[in-house]
Amino acid sequence: MNGECRLCGKHGIMERHHVFGGVYRKTSDRIEGCVVTLCPECHRHIHSSKGWEDKQQLQCDIQYEVMDANGWTVRDWLNLWGKSWI
Repeated sequence: MNGECRLCGKHGIMERHHVFGGVYRKTSDRIEGCVVTLCPECHRHIHSSKGWEDKQQLQCDIQYEVMDANGWTVRDWLNLWGKSWI
């Protein structure tokens, strides 16, 4: 798919990235904004040990954005996810 990378802003071929993966992947699929586009380089980076801080920052940013878009409080978020990244 073509688009813009959420991390570096590059335009071109992108990959889907579930910001909250693993056991949270199904919830990520249901909640708009929890799946972002990343260029292949940033996608590899975010899944590497070197990308740990960028991954944490992306999770925090997306949580704030999704909460704001839905009018949710942190308590609302916790009721849905069982965990907070902020």
